[in-house]
Amino acid sequence: MAEWVRHPPSKRRVMIAAIVLAIAVAIVAADGLGLWPEWAHMTRPPRTPAGY
Repeated sequence: MAEWVRHPPSKRRVMIAAIVLAIAVAIVAADGLGLWPEWAHMTRPPRTPAGY
């Protein structure tokens, strides 16, 4: 934290981080509300034991 006080990130870097965070929150919110398309979901295959 002291490093950030001495050398704060540039305004451009802060804006990029804010935009990325906003996009991630929007995607999670859309998925939670059921607005995210089904084709965009990842389906995980069932896990099988290592010996099979």
